[in-house]
Amino acid sequence: MSRPTHHTPRRHCRASYTARIGAMALVAAWAAGGNGEPPATQPVIAPAALVAWSGPQCNVTERATLRIDAHDAWVALWRRALPDTSPRDHLEHPLVPEVDFGRCTVLACFDGAGWNANGLVLVSVEELEAVVRVRIDKRSYQTSGMGPGGGRVPVTPYGLFVVPKLPRDGRPVVVEQNVQNLIGGPAVWRERARL
Repeated sequence: MSRPTHHTPRRHCRASYTARIGAMALVAAWAAGGNGEPPATQPVIAPAALVAWSGPQCNVTERATLRIDAHDAWVALWRRALPDTSPRDHLEHPLVPEVDFGRCTVLACFDGAGWNANGLVLVSVEELEAVVRVRIDKRSYQTSGMGPGGGRVPVTPYGLFVVPKLPRDGRPVVVEQNVQNLIGGPAVWRERARL
């Protein structure tokens, strides 16, 4: 399996509002292609997120993996995790991107306090017979220095991923993370959470 392509981190909201329009157009085109279900011969729900927010700093300092299926939960999560990076409305509340929860699910992954990472990236979402498998990877980097930390940069990396609606049919959503730590090494997937 090839390594995921790592992209330059986006500005959280400014680019996301434009991306949101494009993502919703993709979802509408996908749904208009038939009965609203992905083709039965294709097990992959999404090779990547429709829209993603990812970065090295958020306000969630503990490791967490969440499935968000409702607007109120999404607003609360966004305001908790990213209040300092969001544009503000006239009442000084952080603006929260709109998500169509009738067609989409948000997967929120927080890695907690750590070192040298630019965020988390969604590799794939696959609908298998017994589970829905989600794979994520950390966009990490190496540093060197003379100090006691060797130039390490403290981070609280996160990834918020809008994907086509995940099924609620009793199958668990298993989130796996690539834990290999060698540059260019093969992926080593380890279960991170069951949702």
